[in-house]
Order: sequence, then structure tokens, then C-alpha cells
Amino acid sequence: MDVRLVAYRRETTASGTYDVTNYELDLQKNPNVVVNYNFLDLQKPENRKTNFSQTLKLPFSNVNNQFFENWFDVNLDTLVYNTKTKFEALLYVDSVPQLKGFIELKAIYLNARLYEVALFGNTANFFTEIKDKKLKDAFRTEIEDAPGTFTIDKQLDHKLTLANIKNSWTTGITTTEETPSTTNDIMYPIIDYGHTTNPYNSAMFWNPSDLWAMNEDGGDNSQVLNNYGFVQASHLKPAIRIQRLLHIIAQKAGYEIKSTFLGIDDTNASTPITDTQWFSRLFMTLSTETSRVQTLYNTSLGSEAPFVGFEANMSSPQ
Repeated sequence: MDVRLVAYRRETTASGTYDVTNYELDLQKNPNVVVNYNFLDLQKPENRKTNFSQTLKLPFSNVNNQFFENWFDVNLDTLVYNTKTKFEALLYVDSVPQLKGFIELKAIYLNARLYEVALFGNTANFFTEIKDKKLKDAFRTEIEDAPGTFTIDKQLDHKLTLANIKNSWTTGITTTEETPSTTNDIMYPIIDYGHTTNPYNSAMFWNPSDLWAMNEDGGDNSQVLNNYGFVQASHLKPAIRIQRLLHIIAQKAGYEIKSTFLGIDDTNASTPITDTQWFSRLFMTLSTETSRVQTLYNTSLGSEAPFVGFEANMSSPQ
């Protein structure tokens, strides 16, 4: 039985992301390779266990040391190889690919001069990596040299304004990025969360010609807005397109998606996401843990007080 193990990584730190070199790693003589295959439960993909190999011992040969860049030498600092980075690998048995995934360095035995590695399949690892993550983790990255400190992904940040809420139903919101863009991946559905005395269905589409005429008893304008069920911007919560959210989560985990059903094709750099007429029309409501949407403005004041409002009939009380 002829067993071969080929691993891939960039040759130097100056090499491009896709400029990878293949390394045919040296195995011990007559290696005993056992691959465990796990079948997919279509109803519970998150419970899928990956295909994996039992650990393999690799000698300190020139090619192996080159791939792992003498990882046992603690005096080296600028390396391409890193135990926190996934490096693709392919296991062949008699020239037939048996397991495609990534290689993981489990241990180093200096006295025996051996590397201990294991191979894992790609697909199941996606669920393994995200199963303990929270939604906010898809939009932040921990700074390596500053544990507990994060950089925030602001690609969908936008102002909570009348214009953005109205446009989320048509042309799309405008982001607050350095170079603003328009996106339909955030939408504000009209859902009554109980912030007014009257339900939206009985009053929200009625437009009084003169609010002050209704307020002759000396009350203030906020009472009128509450009594007649007018919608304020802070009453509504955003919803995110599930297709875009799935793409963001996959990118954050280091994976690419190519699926006609999902309408995602990462091999198409110019247009990775397309309208599927079905899956792309699904949205998930956000800010479910608060009574009102938390904005940067509100958070900085330590309050959820609204600061912008609008009437559902598209006239603005600003």
C-alpha cells in the first residue's frame, strides 16, 4: 500500500494568499493510516462529526522540517507556519485521494525526532468552529496582541433615520462606512412591540392634518403620538438578510461557499451573492434582547431613549 501525504502553504511571508507550494511530507516506513468516516445527518448538520485520521508520526526529515519550519526551535519568530492557521492537506492511498482537509500539528517529540499530526475533513470543521460562537462574533475580530480587545466590522453600520428605514423597503439603507454604500441586506419590518397605547393596525396609517389641534387640552406632542399609535424610528428593529449573514459567518470562519440554492458563489469575486427568489428573501429580526433597538447614540448616553421618529404614512415629524 502506497501512502502519500501532501500539504500546502505559502512558501514565504511575502507570497500571495493563493501562491501556495505543495510539500510531499515524509512518512515513517509502512505507516498504519486509519481514516474514520462519519456520515452526514441531513436533519442535524450541526451535529456532524468530521472525517479524520488517527495521528501520524512524521520524522524530522528535511522536507518535513521545511514545511513546519523547525517549529520545535523556539528562537524562530517570523514564520509562515502557525498552529492556529489551517493548512490544506490531501492524503493519498495508492494514488487515490482518501481524505481532503487540513493538517494539524498535535505534538513534537524532540528525543524521538518526530512530529505528531492529524488530518481533519473540511466540511464538518465549519460547524465545529462556529458552534460556540455568538452572532456578535461574526462582526468582530480579537486583536492578537491585545486579548479582550476587538476590531469591529462596520460593513452594515448605518444611521437610524427616517430615510434609512423607508429606503430599507425599497432602494436600501446607506451605510456609514468611510466610502458609504447602499445595501438591501438590512430591512426594518413594521412589527408592533407594544410601545404605543393603540396598536399600529388601528392608528398607524391615519394622518391627522394638525397634531396641535388635537392637543388643545394642554398635553404635549409625545402624548398624541403615543395615543394614536404613531411609529417612531426607535420602535422598529432591524432585520438582516439570512443569506448575507451566512456569508459573513463563513468568511469569518475562513470558508468559501458555492451554492446555487443559497445564491452564494465565492469563486465569483465581483458578485458573490445573487438573488435566488427564495432563500435570499429570508430575514432574521435583530435586537431581540432589548425593548428598543440599541444604537450607538443610545449606548453612549446609557439610555434607550429615542431620538428620531417618523409616521408610517411617510410624513416626518422631524
